[in-house]
Amino acid sequence: MGDDIKGGSESLGFFNLKKMFFLFFIILIVSILVFGSYFLFFYSKACPDMACFIKAMEKCNKVYVTKQDVNSDWKYRIIGSGFEESCRVRITLLKIKQGSIDGEKLQGKEMVCDLLKGDSQYPEKDLSRCTGQLKEEMQDLIIQRMHKYLLQNIGEVKQGFNEI
Repeated sequence: MGDDIKGGSESLGFFNLKKMFFLFFIILIVSILVFGSYFLFFYSKACPDMACFIKAMEKCNKVYVTKQDVNSDWKYRIIGSGFEESCRVRITLLKIKQGSIDGEKLQGKEMVCDLLKGDSQYPEKDLSRCTGQLKEEMQDLIIQRMHKYLLQNIGEVKQGFNEI
């Protein structure tokens, strides 16, 4: 009878070991899938300059670059292929250095643009290929500035229309 109890406890130990091995195997598989997904979908390497970024756009390689000028800092990140011969690029306005206070509300906003592969024109120059909060707020700011300009120069504008 004592042998039956001993044999039963050994089989329970083997069962627990088998369960632990199975649990370890599941955790290992899930970890590999998580890390693989990160590198496949989210990871992008840094480009040192816009020339590197434009070269990466030819094949839609996932890279990012920060463009800095006297007025602002922008971050461009290729996130994948777009329609036809284009790459989808997420653009973030990181910082306004010079300009009006109105422009500061754009900081941190993003838009996604479909840019032609190898295109060297900055997306903020042609917003027609973009969607997102940054685009909408940039357009609102442009409209507000045009409205303000028209109000300040209504006499000149009226005279211009009369000459036509």
